[in-house]
Amino acid sequence: MAKTLKIKRHDLQPYYRFSIPDSTDLTGASFTCTMVKIVNKKPVEPKILDRVAVGCVITSTVAKECEYRWQAGDTDIEGLFQIEFEIQPQVGGKFTVPVDKPAYVQISADLDGV
Repeated sequence: MAKTLKIKRHDLQPYYRFSIPDSTDLTGASFTCTMVKIVNKKPVEPKILDRVAVGCVITSTVAKECEYRWQAGDTDIEGLFQIEFEIQPQVGGKFTVPVDKPAYVQISADLDGV
């Protein structure tokens, strides 16, 4: 799952898409998104997104595919951000992905400023 999504400031697509690689049943599950800016290779507060549920969509319970659909304001600040997702299945308790390698979002400046 660990990857870097590149997007322009103020854009709402492409969505951040990911899949869950294990056997967890996502039927009826929900998830939240947290994203924090990285400065000098370390996360800095405040979080850009802090356990946000709006925009979190499970697109396929069979293929275990999910996406975070950006909301207005999510991509307003340029820079490198670390992103993670907390999954809450109906059975078995919550878990966070990615686990082994961090996932990133690189937000670049746009030419028009909107």
